[in-house]
Amino acid sequence: MQCPFCNVENPDDVEACSSCGAKLIKTPFDLIEEALLFNQQGKKVDALNKLDDALKLDPKNGDALFNKGFILEELNQVDEALKYYDLASQNDPNNVIAVVAKGNILSDKGSLDEALALFNLAIKSEPSFALAYNAKGVLYQKKGMYEKAIKCYNKAQELSPEFDLPWINMGICYTMIGDYETADGMFDRALYLDPNNASAWFYKANALSNMEKHEEALKCFDKGIIIDDAQASAWDGRGLALANLFKWFDALESFDKALQLDPTYYVSYNNKGYVYYNLNKFEQALENFDKALEINDGYVLAWINKGLALDSLERFDDAIACLDTAFKLDPENIWVLNRKGFILFSIERFNEAIEVFDIVLERNPDDTYALSLKGSSFDGLKIYDGALECFNKVLNIDQSDAFAWLSKGSALYSLKRYEEALSCFERALEIDEQNLEAKQFKELCLEKMQHKDI
Repeated sequence: MQCPFCNVENPDDVEACSSCGAKLIKTPFDLIEEALLFNQQGKKVDALNKLDDALKLDPKNGDALFNKGFILEELNQVDEALKYYDLASQNDPNNVIAVVAKGNILSDKGSLDEALALFNLAIKSEPSFALAYNAKGVLYQKKGMYEKAIKCYNKAQELSPEFDLPWINMGICYTMIGDYETADGMFDRALYLDPNNASAWFYKANALSNMEKHEEALKCFDKGIIIDDAQASAWDGRGLALANLFKWFDALESFDKALQLDPTYYVSYNNKGYVYYNLNKFEQALENFDKALEINDGYVLAWINKGLALDSLERFDDAIACLDTAFKLDPENIWVLNRKGFILFSIERFNEAIEVFDIVLERNPDDTYALSLKGSSFDGLKIYDGALECFNKVLNIDQSDAFAWLSKGSALYSLKRYEEALSCFERALEIDEQNLEAKQFKELCLEKMQHKDI
């Protein structure tokens, strides 16, 4: 520390100047600067001690209070951090960054209305404070109010053109509403400002994956991993890109890397199972789906995939039980019911299949998959009028459904209504001229009609 009287440098731990003997006193500002340096070096305990020393000299120092809150938040001591952010904003009404930091914690805790009030207060106090607009956007994003969020991010970007976070957050919003191309453009803007932002590379990769541009996605994951190779979600996303390129064994390596980084990352166990399922290694697939469910027994996708693996192993009752669990967890998932119905149909439990498809059709009367398999189930029970009713409904919705024409023709053939059946088989062949079953049925109809004429 430099002596203010003789300008001689002295060690930080001495109380008097070694040259002139003057008493050396550190100001709160000096102590805060030392604390920030310690924090940059990862010495958080030392940093907190320095801030405590600063607060002994000036208990209402807003910068010291804020920085103590910030370090406590980094240490995941969020309740203590909240207390210091609160003190910082009380003692210094102009400390808008403390107000926003307090709002962020409340937002994370689910107190969205209280957080929103704080962000609005910060904006009122400092209308040009971009960070407050960005925080407000994140809150709206949590509420699913993406248009309002995007407006906030745009304002933040206008106020601070070099601020890359609003571009990333806008990209996330566009991803959530399914506009992946616009999202990709947002991530590009963020990367223009900071090419070393690993998160932006990962988000861009996910947007590209959603557009099925898996080669490009893989390149982005790799660029991001060069910058930050410690994110399990990035290795998992990379693995999915590889799986979508049918590079199964490379994908497994990527999922294993994700699990090395985070052994509780159940999504990667599910995705490993997905790879093994596609390699027809159903027992290994099942093992990984079970590991995912051991960590998170509410993970719907793992229950579905476990059901599919059990179905492939011909453990049909167990498969159905898994799909039932998935549906209890996600009662809006009609696909699960249709798959359960398909399994019941495939093992000729036709009445049970019809009951399942009826549940689907109560929710969506125009579900052609459920109508078709319900019709096929009636056909399996030799209730041909019921089958015809279903196939006619399908064809009222989609005249180009070759399977429905074939199935309707099959039911009419069974009712010995050969001319009507022949017309159906011909329509099926118009749509799919390679349809062998339709060709065979057409020949049978012609033969039956010929014998009838004789």
